[in-house]
Amino acid sequence: MTGAMEYRIDIPVNKSVLQQGGNEISLTILEGSWLVFDQVKLTGPAGVKLNRPDKVFVRSVAPAAYELEGNKQPLLVHVAHLKGKPLLQVKLDGNNIFSQRLDTAGYWFEAPMPAVKTATQSHYEVYADGKLLQAGKVDRAPQKLQTPAGYVDTKMGVAHSRWMIAPGPRMPFSMVKLSPDNRDAGWQAGYDPIYESVGTFSHIHEWTMAGVGTLPVNGPLKIKGGGQRSEGEGYRSQIDKSTEKAPLGVYEVVLKDYNIKAELTATTRCSFQRYTYPRATDSRIMIDLQIPAEYRYDLKDVTLRKVSDTRIEGVSRQFTANAWSGDVNQDYKVHFVMEFDQPVRKFGTWKNDDISDKDIISSGPLKDAGAFVEFDTRDNPVVQVRTGISLVSLENAAMNLEQEITRPYAWSFDDVKQAQMDTGIPCSAA
Repeated sequence: MTGAMEYRIDIPVNKSVLQQGGNEISLTILEGSWLVFDQVKLTGPAGVKLNRPDKVFVRSVAPAAYELEGNKQPLLVHVAHLKGKPLLQVKLDGNNIFSQRLDTAGYWFEAPMPAVKTATQSHYEVYADGKLLQAGKVDRAPQKLQTPAGYVDTKMGVAHSRWMIAPGPRMPFSMVKLSPDNRDAGWQAGYDPIYESVGTFSHIHEWTMAGVGTLPVNGPLKIKGGGQRSEGEGYRSQIDKSTEKAPLGVYEVVLKDYNIKAELTATTRCSFQRYTYPRATDSRIMIDLQIPAEYRYDLKDVTLRKVSDTRIEGVSRQFTANAWSGDVNQDYKVHFVMEFDQPVRKFGTWKNDDISDKDIISSGPLKDAGAFVEFDTRDNPVVQVRTGISLVSLENAAMNLEQEITRPYAWSFDDVKQAQMDTGIPCSAA
């Protein structure tokens, strides 16, 4: 090491993101093997003190934004066990409301506070083996009742995973699995939380099958999606990670490049998307038929038609050679009917690199194809999109849309989302 030179990385942490209690900084490599350091240190301004916990470390204490059956509102106590088998106790306004002996690992406890009917402030204390660890005030207010479905976070398990595993609204055994994609094509295509961008929201995430990507955008027209590491290349957008939410029934995020809030929900064979644009005149939705999937597919034939001011229809025949066991091909058609709650101001398509304002009818083989629709959002910045999918026919896609969304829910995004939550309750409880 006599010839070694220092290579130093300084990572400033803004005080606004630090909280009293536990803070964690993760360093992640996107590609490669190891991160090796000979020194890691944390420095701060004079006067800052580090807690030196003994048996239990309190990471955070906060009231839950929900209530449970039995007229209880949980006080969420996040602790890490360090050693021994300490007895954790929680008191509220001097009364013991929770006790649990700890063994190993970390815990999120729901200490049951009595629910309140009006805004109330209480005092809490957290003890380990009788020693006070933390005390403070907690603001309480009436909350909605939580069901088992409310505990679901669809982002769990998606890191370093495969095409079929992704966050987003999915009904049990559904054909439409609407999810954000941010990876390049390959066996890990789809979504990984380490990439803070979205290339498209695609409808089908099955082994050897994919199709129909959509993304709300604005600004200059771009017909290429851009790679997983790119910024400003293609229509891909960086995201505000702090706005990303993926509970059961919905996925939402703010696309930073366009300042657009995207919200997604779905039924078994249909998707429902809600986009909130900045007030502008070039609000656009990209509809991409060649998306980077786990198994690359060739477009053998494409049809994309604008059939009214609020509706387009499409058929994409997709072929993957040697998809199964090295000698079995995957050959299928994706039919879709897409409707908008605002009139389309401009419609266009692309075949390979050629952009047109005309429909695509039975194109034959293409390397790339898609469509885009534009809206005037100066008066109403919210555009809703509902899409029916079928592997059989356009008629079946239209029927799926009519039966699963149009007839029961019309244009109510929240009702579709709630229906998925209601479906998830018995599944979670079982």
